[in-house]
Amino acid sequence: MKKSNKSNKSNKPTVFDNTQAYREGWGLFYIDRNTFRILVLDDPQSIHESYPKRAVFNEDEDAVDFVTYAASQGSRYHKKALKLHTREE
Repeated sequence: MKKSNKSNKSNKPTVFDNTQAYREGWGLFYIDRNTFRILVLDDPQSIHESYPKRAVFNEDEDAVDFVTYAASQGSRYHKKALKLHTREE
């Protein structure tokens, strides 16, 4: 489920800073009530010119795998993203 960069804006309060994620080619997005998902950025440069020109990952699952690996290596940033992504309400 790729997310279009232009429709990612939400009035939901910020709980996660996507700056690093965007540089890596993914983002943590508010989907609906208490639901956040790690999704591929289809066009990272549309957010900022310094971000990758093309999608870094082919599928959302690839981005989740990347975040899972980084979290397993001790990254607090990626651990937080993964915790929010997998949170069950």
